[in-house]
Amino acid sequence: PRIDDDNRGRQLSGRGGWKPVPGLAVGASAARGEFLTRGIGDAAEAIFGKRSSRQQALGLDAEYSRDHWIVRGEVIDSRWQLPAFGQPAIETPLRATAAFVETRYRFTPRYFAAARADRLTFSRVRGAVSFQGQPTPWDAPVTRIEVGVGVQLQRNLSARAVVQRNWRDAGRVRTRTFLSGQLAVWF
Repeated sequence: PRIDDDNRGRQLSGRGGWKPVPGLAVGASAARGEFLTRGIGDAAEAIFGKRSSRQQALGLDAEYSRDHWIVRGEVIDSRWQLPAFGQPAIETPLRATAAFVETRYRFTPRYFAAARADRLTFSRVRGAVSFQGQPTPWDAPVTRIEVGVGVQLQRNLSARAVVQRNWRDAGRVRTRTFLSGQLAVWF
């Protein structure tokens, strides 16, 4: 949500949650609103005629905890309706879907291990000359796996070490592994 209106559009969003049993929480959320600024939207309308520039997002999430375990997951589907900026026009909404699942296990109140896997995919569009008009994703899908360990040094201070592996279905760099360390303090 914005404090000021930069596109004369309205946004509608909502979230609902349910806790059917101890340790389990399930939620759903949705949002819909215009995403182009007034200047770009007015220019597109003057050239191509009136057409919606709306984004819609739907999300589902869940979390379950028991004993030393916690498992979380989420999936979000976003769609953008584009004005006809070029030919051939993209008639169907652009779509991106992201999903992840993660888990953490506490060996003791101080020591823990965690893992996460996520995936980001994109819908296919038609019209790029370099692909001979064949439908192709509008961006390259990405898969990521992350594993780490940590220690709670004090109540408000933790240290973590993580290794992350990324795969991308296109581009100059298709795989990459990162090592990282983190010292987190909160107050």
